[in-house]
Amino acid sequence: IPIEPKASKLGIFSQQDAPEIIIKVANYISEKYGIKINYVETGEIAAYATASEININLNRASIEEPVHELMHLILTTLKARDYETYKQIVNSVQNHPLFRQVSQIYDDEIYIDKLEETFVKLLSQTFRNKIHANGIFTTEVFDLALKETIQELFNLTADLSMVHTTNLLTQSINELMTLF
Repeated sequence: IPIEPKASKLGIFSQQDAPEIIIKVANYISEKYGIKINYVETGEIAAYATASEININLNRASIEEPVHELMHLILTTLKARDYETYKQIVNSVQNHPLFRQVSQIYDDEIYIDKLEETFVKLLSQTFRNKIHANGIFTTEVFDLALKETIQELFNLTADLSMVHTTNLLTQSINELMTLF
C-alpha cells in the first residue's frame, strides 16, 4: 500500500539526540528489515516514511524517530492485511492522556489516524527512554529495549525471557502481532 509522506507534528514531544546514535539505530533497523534509510540535514520535519523508505532529518530527530517510522510501516501493512487486529492495537491507547494531546495537534486527522499516531508515539518514546536508561547503544541494548517496550506497552503476562528479540524482528507481521 503506497503511503504519502506525512510530516510529524509531534516534534514538541521529542528531544534531539546525537546524530551518531540516531544513525546507529537507523542502520540497525535498516539491516534487520531491509528498509532504505535516507539522512537529510535540512527542513522542518524530523522524519517521515514512504512506502519503502524512511527519511530522517539529523538536525531535528531523536533516536525514537527510526522506530517511530518503522512502526508506521508495520501498522500500515497490518491495516491492509488484518484491519480488525490493527484496530484492536491502535484502540488500546484511546484512554491514554497522550491521546488527548495528539488529538489536539492532529485535529485535521480522522480518529483512527490519531489513535495510530498516539500508539506509535508511546512505543517509540518508551523505546527511547529505555535506550537512555542503559546509557549506551549496542544491538543487544536495542533488542532488550524493544522487548521491554513491547512488554510494557502491551502489558504482556507471558514470560518472554527465553525469546531473543532478534527472533521477533525476523518474523512476519502476522506472527509478530499474534505474539503481541
